[in-house]
Amino acid sequence: MKKFFSPLFFCLLSAVPALSQSPQSPITKIGWHGPDRSIVIAIGIFFSIAIGILISFYIAHVAKRAKIEREASEKLFNDGCERCQLKSEEIKLLRKVAAYAPEAQTKSHQIFEMRVLFERCIDTYVINCHRSAQATEDDDEILGNIRKKLGYAVIATDVAILSTRNISVGQKVSIFVDKPAIGKSAMVSSVTEFHFTLRQPQSYGAERYPLGAEMTIAFMRQGDATYSATAKVKDTSPSGEEATFYHTLKLSRSQNRRYLRLDASLPIKYRVLEKVVPGEIIVKKGPSEVFQARTFDIGGGGLSFVTGEMHLVGDEIQLALTAGGRVLAGIKARILHIIPVGEKADDDSEWKHRYLVQFTAIEPQVREHIIKYIFEKQREMLQQR
Repeated sequence: MKKFFSPLFFCLLSAVPALSQSPQSPITKIGWHGPDRSIVIAIGIFFSIAIGILISFYIAHVAKRAKIEREASEKLFNDGCERCQLKSEEIKLLRKVAAYAPEAQTKSHQIFEMRVLFERCIDTYVINCHRSAQATEDDDEILGNIRKKLGYAVIATDVAILSTRNISVGQKVSIFVDKPAIGKSAMVSSVTEFHFTLRQPQSYGAERYPLGAEMTIAFMRQGDATYSATAKVKDTSPSGEEATFYHTLKLSRSQNRRYLRLDASLPIKYRVLEKVVPGEIIVKKGPSEVFQARTFDIGGGGLSFVTGEMHLVGDEIQLALTAGGRVLAGIKARILHIIPVGEKADDDSEWKHRYLVQFTAIEPQVREHIIKYIFEKQREMLQQR
């Protein structure tokens, strides 16, 4: 706006002498013959300098803000490395991986918070390593350790996988050759950060696939969905019993979860019934304290909630929640997975976590009310579109 008004004002001042020469001009009638040329030049120089100063201040402000954001991100990144107990070589490699963030606005510390960002950065880093022939077994092992320490190694069954790196060893798959209707049975025998290997039993007619060929792989993940992906063949064993593939993020997912999930923030209260003892098989009775939290999503088979309290996978809880104006109590559930959220709790002392739980004991009418609530909310959202 300032850039617009300054030239306009300058043009008006320049036009004043021409207006003053008109015999009918009010300026001529009062005997004023226009401003001196030196005055016009001085005013133009003044406004030009003023605009330049404003632009300089703005650039300096943007640079200072960017510097503050970089320093804050670096601190959060270092805090994340310390929290996950990363070694020096792991920190160095993670910095290289984080540099492959797909958007310039993405900060390096967000790799601790966003699983999708972690998978994208890993995939891009590995692709570039292969292109530049810098892929090493050491990097593969270090990346695997980083994945474990960041909590991305185990994906709960009710959470969608984002990459073939998330496939579990022992997963049964089908390899489609030529025609989609014909599939060869196989099983995942190993998964690393660079490749994954499928084993085809000889009794199923193992065969060698051409190097570089793109094969369609499909599998059903229990409790989640049916997936399919197109992966490129890296190598096959002489007998054709094993085939190694490059990873891919391009997964097609068809949900087969029994109960639909809805993103919803609902108040809940819960207490721990049985608490897992780290390093031991036994469990012990949980504290009698009642905790409060809010749900992240909810379905007929379970929910997830966010809190700053610390629990372990396997802990059994009893919860009560309010949905659709009704209090639903006496629901027993078990914690299946924990995801660090990466933001501080209300008391600014603990890191929040998202706990994914599965209902283990719930009254049929309570489950029906939850399902009915989900469908009503979905109908409302569709009507608002």
